Amino acid sequence: MTTEQEDDQVPVLEDRTPDWFRMRPSGLALVGALCVVFFIINQYTLFPQFRLWHNDLWGHIAYGRWIVEHKALPETEPLMPLARGVPMIDTAWGSQVIGHLTYSELGIFGLRLLYTGSIITALALISLAVYRRTESVLGGLLSLAVFSAVCYQIFWVSRPQLAGIVCFAATLVIATSRSWPKWYWVAVPALFAVWANLHGSFPVGFVALGLMAAGHAFDVYRQSRSLGAVVASAQVRRLVIATELAAVATLLNPYGWNLHREILTFADNPNLQSLAEWDPLTLRDYPGQAMAVVVIGLMWLYRQTPRRVSTSEILLLFGLGLWSLWTARMICWWAPVAAYFGGLHLAALSQRWFRDSNGRPAAGIWTVTALSMAFFVVMLTPSGIGATQAFKKSLGMKLVEPDAKKQEIQFRNAVSPVTPVLAVEYLKKHPPKGQVYNSFEYGDYLNWAMPEVSVFVTSHVHLIPGEVWDHYLEIANAAGEWQQRLDWYGVNCVILSVNRHPALVRALRKETGTWEVAFEEKNHTIIFERRRPL
Repeated sequence: MTTEQEDDQVPVLEDRTPDWFRMRPSGLALVGALCVVFFIINQYTLFPQFRLWHNDLWGHIAYGRWIVEHKALPETEPLMPLARGVPMIDTAWGSQVIGHLTYSELGIFGLRLLYTGSIITALALISLAVYRRTESVLGGLLSLAVFSAVCYQIFWVSRPQLAGIVCFAATLVIATSRSWPKWYWVAVPALFAVWANLHGSFPVGFVALGLMAAGHAFDVYRQSRSLGAVVASAQVRRLVIATELAAVATLLNPYGWNLHREILTFADNPNLQSLAEWDPLTLRDYPGQAMAVVVIGLMWLYRQTPRRVSTSEILLLFGLGLWSLWTARMICWWAPVAAYFGGLHLAALSQRWFRDSNGRPAAGIWTVTALSMAFFVVMLTPSGIGATQAFKKSLGMKLVEPDAKKQEIQFRNAVSPVTPVLAVEYLKKHPPKGQVYNSFEYGDYLNWAMPEVSVFVTSHVHLIPGEVWDHYLEIANAAGEWQQRLDWYGVNCVILSVNRHPALVRALRKETGTWEVAFEEKNHTIIFERRRPL
């Protein structure tokens, strides 16, 4: 070769990026879709359903504040006077402390970033796992769409359950992985140890791992007709050992075995039967309708797919699906399974439609581009901007502080429209005397915003004595001896959601000799006070 020819050649740089960090340029479309979902969730002024919900969240943050202040976990219920002395095992103490510390350090925007970050992490784990396994953008987009659609309403409520969904998504990705790197042996017990201290849903992870192991064992036996082959199967052994390690790891919690006993008996609490989320799934509600549409789509995919159908995925889909039909609350665990396997089968089917569609090879530059795009999208949202400002402030950097009025507006825009913010402002100016009767949906926010108020109930209904809960329902429906119940509890102030308790609102309006309207926010919150306090 001549010197002139050598000079004409352009040197090719070797890409030494690790395989796990490489991405095809087509993957940018999937990352872009995740960014769009994140951006929409954060446009809470346009989509009020994605504001921070008024119940659950603030109650958990109130518990987190109590734990931090007392530097201990509560042994009995500490925030509801009428439940004083009831033994308490706090199954979400880790999430509660994280929520409280996040709000204390980063404010409402930090809390919103924690909420939206949990949602997008769960979606990303499933959709990117499908894409990485199949290199099909179409499969990844389908998994993202299915997961988002089925859990659409579940994602409205910001609660520790979101942390459980993230952990479950990670468990599903690990359990269905084709390979089993050595670090998985550390990742699985670490994941379950963290999960056990964030939310009490970790038994669902046991179920997933167990069903995966049983499914693989059945497939091996069906092919070999030999139990020895089942025992010798590396995949079966890995899943069985992973399940055992996960079970042992969950004992690394402040309560030990008592945490497991609490979770197993939790659903037997009769108070929960009054809550709609514990009812069976039906086609009358959105989750049931979404599940029905996805099931029909999966039936079509399973008839058309060229990909082998494993027993594991059938067990997971049917097992968690039937559990969801039994109680609607379980659909959030079925959704990622349906999304993951639906994406895999659509990716296999799409290979018949799009040949050689992968285009340019995978490279680290595309991963860096995707991460940069995600970073800039986060920084363009109100949550990202606000959390960044709060973080700079926590580092001692001098910033222009918004005035009290602007902070109030920012808070009201970030929380759900039905949060009783104005009602609490009234109560702070006119502190109620004695026992308060409140809609249980308001109890959490009242506990957080005014810990000195003696709330009647909160959303933690499993901690409420059965008699107190029955009396709460009797008063809420203005049934039976509801007036005598209010007298017996010494209630001088009643705080109600106008839309959730119309019967009691009408009844109290008629009792003009005993009660008067002290505060009213149209179609929202109303406060009644006794004319002559007890």
